[in-house]
Amino acid sequence: MKADDLLNIIGEADDKYIDSAKQKASPGWRRWIATAAAILAVIILLPSLFSFLFGPRSGAGSSGDLSYMIYRGPILPMSIQGNADGISARRNVNFDFSSQNRESLITDTYTLTNESGEDKTMTLLYPYSGGLNDPVPEIAVNGAAVEISCHPGPYRFGYQGAYGSKNPDAGSIMPNHPEQFEDYADLLADTAYMEAALDELPSLDQTAYVYRLSNYVYSGVENPMVGMEFYADPTKTQVFNYGMNGFSHDSETGFWGLYNSGIRPSSVEDHPEDSYVIILGEDLKDYTLQGYRNGMSGLWEQGHESPNVSCTVTRYETTLAALFSELGLISEQNDPERNEMILGLTAELLQTYGALSDQPAERLDTCDLNELLSEVYTVQRVSYLSFSVTIPAGASITVEAVQVKQASQDATGPGKDRDGYDLATRLGSSLHFTEQSASISGYENIKIVDQNFGFKPGRGITEVTLDLNEPHYWLVVRQK
Repeated sequence: MKADDLLNIIGEADDKYIDSAKQKASPGWRRWIATAAAILAVIILLPSLFSFLFGPRSGAGSSGDLSYMIYRGPILPMSIQGNADGISARRNVNFDFSSQNRESLITDTYTLTNESGEDKTMTLLYPYSGGLNDPVPEIAVNGAAVEISCHPGPYRFGYQGAYGSKNPDAGSIMPNHPEQFEDYADLLADTAYMEAALDELPSLDQTAYVYRLSNYVYSGVENPMVGMEFYADPTKTQVFNYGMNGFSHDSETGFWGLYNSGIRPSSVEDHPEDSYVIILGEDLKDYTLQGYRNGMSGLWEQGHESPNVSCTVTRYETTLAALFSELGLISEQNDPERNEMILGLTAELLQTYGALSDQPAERLDTCDLNELLSEVYTVQRVSYLSFSVTIPAGASITVEAVQVKQASQDATGPGKDRDGYDLATRLGSSLHFTEQSASISGYENIKIVDQNFGFKPGRGITEVTLDLNEPHYWLVVRQK
């Protein structure tokens, strides 16, 4: 089945079957239908899966097409924080394909020379693209490992609609994953992004009004479900949850319903953890705790309210940061510094695209805390590794950054077996380069499909000099 055919089927389901269901549903429950359609769209069209299935059709590297369904970003050049006067740089990037996997071991080597008449102590910045879960480059200076600090940049690619359109009018329920080099070229066109990465992260100290649902009780009910229902002014109140698996929202009336259909009594050994409704801004004036029978099979039907399903609701005040810790969501192997960084990136995402921004993306306007944290880890960004070096007057040092780089790929079309890699020569860097080169090893495991490097392993050309006026080099290979 073609991706376009699947989109047509989804479209037919939206137009035909959902409309039919609306006609059968009573007015009070029609909001569930719209919510179900939205949730279904998010489930079906998860950002990475959607990009994987419905990305560029022509195939990476074919006929010069350098867009990818999954684009890993370019290898970026090192930079200096502050004044780079008197420092010249030579660079070589080696692509090693010895692993025979759809990845390359990248060794990015710099020779920095101090051409001034005095010793220079400076902070170097090595940038790399990807998510927080991607491998971090290893840095060595003159062959020895150095102490580094990591500064992840903010997510800046925005959100898009369910059908992949980057038109803001199409909605904002999916991250805009970068697809090509130009996306990063725009991101790093000036120093603003790097400065934002190096800035102090915001705190997650906002007051949260927490309603914990626990001690579930029910009798004589099949598939019990419990819900917390209330009205809230959307301009004054933001709603999050943890542990709920369904919600209903009417933006016109301000109605909210958050539901848990996986409840078990506390006497059951594998009973689920407590669930939470989290309020930011103006607290609730009132709420209703409502039990339902046949919660799983009768989710869209009216008249399934049941007085035989209930739970205990405990209200307390805390901060978002303390709540993340309480729920065990921040536990980076007992690394307090990294935990603090994750909390700061969460606050940053909320302030940029989430409930704490003026125009939140639909995906983050209301969500489970687990989903929010997952977003922080997986969205694409540029991170900077900072470290200090001293170069004596007239001397040189060697800096080496080694990383495993996953290939940029397509999943369908003629390019689905092709792996893409690319690099930027000067993008975002303040270094004065006098020379750059690239080399290739392990090439017996791959066949070069497209490139602008000029490698010709069959003729013994495995190292080339790069043109410093060419901002972007690319290499597309196929595994043998």
